[in-house]
Amino acid sequence: MSVLTLPALRGWAQLPAALQVPLVLFAALQGLAAVFSPWWPWALPLGLGRVLLLIALLLWGWQRARVAWRHHLYAGFLWVLAAAYLTGAVSASTLWPYREIGLLYLSSTALGLMAALTLLIALWDWPALGARHKALLALPMLLLVLAGSRTAWLALLVGATVLALHRLPLACRTLGRALAVGIPAALSVLLLLNEGPDRLSERTGLWRNASAVAQASPWGGAGSYQLGRLISYGCADAERHAASLQGCEGPLQVLPAPWTFAHNLSAHLLAETGIIGTTGWLLVLGLSVLVCLRTPHPLVAACLAALLSSNLFDNTLLLPSGFHAELFWVLTGLGLRGLGRPGLRLVPLSLPLGLALCLLYALPLRSAEQTRLWPGLRLTAVYGLPQAERDQPYAIYVAAELDQQGYMDVQSCSPEGICRRIGGAVLAAGPVKTWVTVRPPQDTGTVRVVFTPFAGQGLAGALGPAVAWQVRLE
Repeated sequence: MSVLTLPALRGWAQLPAALQVPLVLFAALQGLAAVFSPWWPWALPLGLGRVLLLIALLLWGWQRARVAWRHHLYAGFLWVLAAAYLTGAVSASTLWPYREIGLLYLSSTALGLMAALTLLIALWDWPALGARHKALLALPMLLLVLAGSRTAWLALLVGATVLALHRLPLACRTLGRALAVGIPAALSVLLLLNEGPDRLSERTGLWRNASAVAQASPWGGAGSYQLGRLISYGCADAERHAASLQGCEGPLQVLPAPWTFAHNLSAHLLAETGIIGTTGWLLVLGLSVLVCLRTPHPLVAACLAALLSSNLFDNTLLLPSGFHAELFWVLTGLGLRGLGRPGLRLVPLSLPLGLALCLLYALPLRSAEQTRLWPGLRLTAVYGLPQAERDQPYAIYVAAELDQQGYMDVQSCSPEGICRRIGGAVLAAGPVKTWVTVRPPQDTGTVRVVFTPFAGQGLAGALGPAVAWQVRLE
């Protein structure tokens, strides 16, 4: 879809100067950031290509998109969701596929977001829907459950809240939309910290890796589309490919899954485009926030708010995307046109609005900072393959450096959270690289690796908090 909108660039002259200025600055800052990145020969053309795609989508929304076309979008979403359900049902040989559902390049989260957007369109058109159309809504609700994505549920909640505010006066409506997008970010900090500061999740590892890359290349980041391998495999990959990132220390090499984004908008922008590129992104993100707050059409505001909220724990706005970024930027262009001349006078506020959004969405990253590694333990790699079978050998690789002797305890945890030891290894002081092979029993829901220090002749977890890392088994 992104490429198909490139002809819309011919309509650049139709944009008001108030919009041309931030978009030109955005393009210039992306190009400058690429020059400062370690892989600039790749980052420069790829980064400018993404800039053109984004501007083309905005122009397409400005010139051609209509709110009335939501019915075509609604029908298309239903067809895709039906195909995803049937594919999952056939592969699982049951009408209730217990595994996470997916379709081609669409992940379970992307399908969950699609289901949430379908429900938002239906909620807006509810009085006009006939009985048959209302019955069809069982499909997106089913897919929302099967997707198992908390991001999708959050998007539906935020979008529905924005729709419910549409009858309020403008000032109250604007404040309500801001709170609907902002409050989940603050609540997420409490939820993440409630997971326990001793829990080292894959998401926490990705955030740590992104932070380390941003610190190693602060001005230009890793470069457009160059971040995936760094946040997946940490500094080991950086040291093989770029001397300028050899100072990158401390991140974890996290498996399973070849993640290509940092699962947080703020972390990803800083790590991929650095301070310079992120400043440019603040301008265009601020435009989307402005539309979300001020557009007179509630459905546009609801969809934008829903997709914005998903960037707390995902990154759905970079192009090309399997997470509906194209729809997001088309809606932003449509909403900018709907603001009219009075609304466009507020475009200079796009930079502070974008900055507020990124600072707000950086709040969950504090949970990564709060993860306490026991004094004297520096983990450099934790490997666990994504495919694991119960009652079959499962290998875990750990590389670390210890100032004191410690212990690695491998546990099998049932879906109810009851854990028992199934293997482990003693970790001697100094550099350690070791494989531990376990055989998860039938009732295993997750395999959990816990690191604890020794004191004298026995375990003494009370001396320092243990660090836990876990992998879910399908």
